[in-house]
Amino acid sequence: SIVFGNGITLIPSSAFSKCVQLTSVIIGNGVTNIESRAFEGCSSLESVVMGNNVTSIGEHAFNGCSSLQSITIPDSVKSIESNAFENCINLCEVHFDGSEPPKLGDNVFGVVKEDFKIFVPEDSLSKYNLAWETSEYLSYICSNI
Repeated sequence: SIVFGNGITLIPSSAFSKCVQLTSVIIGNGVTNIESRAFEGCSSLESVVMGNNVTSIGEHAFNGCSSLQSITIPDSVKSIESNAFENCINLCEVHFDGSEPPKLGDNVFGVVKEDFKIFVPEDSLSKYNLAWETSEYLSYICSNI
């Protein structure tokens, strides 16, 4: 497990790439950016808790985190770059806390499972549908109940 305290502002590119023993990450409120490939190939990573100041998730940041089943994206996130969660083959739920949808790069979640769901705040459902109307993930969006 890794806990990033409030004094850490950035998780650099490839910082924990292929740390196959890593099972959980807690990202403190000091972190604003998760750079490209930061946790790529962490195949045992099951739990990621993001602080409330993360604004961007870089390309391939969590690519290949095949044990990850669910993740919550805080409302502070404004962009998720291409392939950020590609090859997370067991990812079945993504929860967005923000009333404003973040900008999505290409193929953010890769090929998803049939039961994959993207949960968004009920009062923001139309915003997400409009913002992501050309996204391959539009049909997976539903509101939090």
